[in-house]
Amino acid sequence: MEKAVIALKVRNDKAGIKTAIYQACQLCAQALKSDIQVVECIVTFGGAKDILREVKTLDAKGRFDTLLIYSPSQICKDGIEYLEFENFLTECFKIRIRYLRSGV
Repeated sequence: MEKAVIALKVRNDKAGIKTAIYQACQLCAQALKSDIQVVECIVTFGGAKDILREVKTLDAKGRFDTLLIYSPSQICKDGIEYLEFENFLTECFKIRIRYLRSGV
């Protein structure tokens, strides 16, 4: 079974927290439909760099295959940053990214 970590970038206000909960529910539902086991969750106020830092820590503890995000634009400023983020995860950790909404 594929194992995944959910990563969410959250704004530090009530609306941001509500949005994060909504997104986490959608990601969990999609994981269930796709027969993916969610093993951990990363929550950050930063972006791609913070998520990479957490992935390094989690990868050292136990292997997972996939990083689930709501959309590339949620964690990266532009398409170039997203491609670098995706390439780093793929090449260094053999982790693929799945997302619900496209667009950067």
